[in-house]
Order: sequence, then C-alpha cells, then structure tokens
Amino acid sequence: MPHPVSPHRVHSRAALGRLIVLICVVVTALSLTAVALKHSARGSAPAAAEPEASTVADATADAERPGPTGRAGQTAQATPATSGTGIPVPAQRKPAPPAPPRDPASLGVLVNKDNALDPVDYTPRGLVEVDGEPLRKEAAAALRRLQAAGAKAGYRLVARSGYRSAAYQRRLHARYAAESGEAAADRKSARAGHSEHQTGLAVDVTSSTSPELTRAFGATAAGRWMAAHAQDYGFVLRFPEGQEDVTGYIWEPWHLRYLGPELTRNFARSGAGTLEEYYGRD
Repeated sequence: MPHPVSPHRVHSRAALGRLIVLICVVVTALSLTAVALKHSARGSAPAAAEPEASTVADATADAERPGPTGRAGQTAQATPATSGTGIPVPAQRKPAPPAPPRDPASLGVLVNKDNALDPVDYTPRGLVEVDGEPLRKEAAAALRRLQAAGAKAGYRLVARSGYRSAAYQRRLHARYAAESGEAAADRKSARAGHSEHQTGLAVDVTSSTSPELTRAFGATAAGRWMAAHAQDYGFVLRFPEGQEDVTGYIWEPWHLRYLGPELTRNFARSGAGTLEEYYGRD
C-alpha cells in the first residue's frame, strides 16, 4: 500500500512549481523584449538595408549609359571654370576676326586675288624712295630702321621693288603669262588692282650678297634674320612657305608688307600665319 505523504514534502513540491512558473514568465518576457528590439532596429533604417527599386534601376541605367568615350560608366561632366572666389566664370569665346578695311590707303587693307583695290588704278600719296624704290613714307621710315638693325647684325638689306602702278603691274603679269602661261603667271604675279605693291606698303628686299628674288634668299643668314626681325619694325612676311593654298602665291621670302606697329602686334598675338587667316578669309 502507498506510503503516506508528509506535509513537508507537499510544501516543497508547491514551492518548486511556483519557481518553475516564475522562470517561464521571465524567459518569455525576455524573448518578447528581444523580438521587439529587433523589429525596432529594422524599422529605423529601411533605405540603408533595402534600397528602393527605382533607385536601383536608376543606378543601373547610369552605369550602362555610354559616356562621351562610348564606354559604360565613363560619362564625363564638364566642370565650369571658377574664379579665385569660387564663383563660376563664363566660358571665354574666341573673338571674331576683324573686318578688313576697304580704304586702299589703310595700313591694314587686304589685297589679294579675291580683293581688288578700289579704285583699281589707285595711286598712294606721299611716296619717298629707299634705295631708289618708292614707298609710302611710313613704310619707308620703318624699312630704314630695319636696314639699320640688319647692318648692326652684319647684313646689308637692299630694297629691290617698291610701289608699282596698275599699268606697270598689268605689263608685268602679261610678260609672265607670255613666258609661262596664265596659270603659272597667276602663282607669282598679281593682276592690276590686286597687287600689294600698288599700295606703296609692300617691298621686295634681299641682301647685298644674295640680290636675286629667289627662294634661295630665305635660306641665307640675311634672309633668316629678316624673317625673324621684320615684325619688330611693323612688317610681316606676306607669302610664307607652305601657305600658297591660303595666299594664292608661292613662297616669297623677300616680300615684306608694312602693317604698322599696332596691327603687327595684333597680328602676332592672333597666331595667324597670313593676313587672310587674320581676317578670317582662309
């Protein structure tokens, strides 16, 4: 038969039961707290954990969109120039070329195969002679200064041809045409009204040791010195080497054109190699 249960044992079992229930309650409360904290952390930064679909799509499109080089992901963006204060500075546009003056007496008049003097038989005033060749007085004075500088450097520069009238130019071109044909004549001689010599501002110059008007003069020491220093005295080499397609004439290392100090400086700053390029007529 079963043994009787003592009151003391019954009391111990009851206490143990209450302890177990208490432990279960505590464990349940802790579990619920952990779950709540986890959900709170997720809700505080949804964008960082899971980007929106539209953001992902935009980023993918940007990565796949070809840039200026045609390769994905290399799209270049122009950065505007800024001043020292960080304020954007508008892009500087290249200034438009100046319009060539039409006055035949202007130092900057453009005379070539496409631009005739107006009138065609124009004759400049105030011609003076250098080495027996007539020139406009300002061109003559500048040539004398160039010759003086050349003499100091050891070169005697001599004027070979200055002002030519329209009638003279007409005869000269006709002679070349009779010798070599019209096409050949047009490469080395201007027609009446289209010659810079008619302005009194152009002069052919060689040296005492190389007097002929040939391209060989450009390779001489005197020819190289003149090419390097002509601009210092307001002259430019009007028909440079390799520019026949622009000027219409073969290389003439002897042909100087007087522009005056100011226009010569502007010409040099522009980087143009010919008057046609300077005036935007290339």
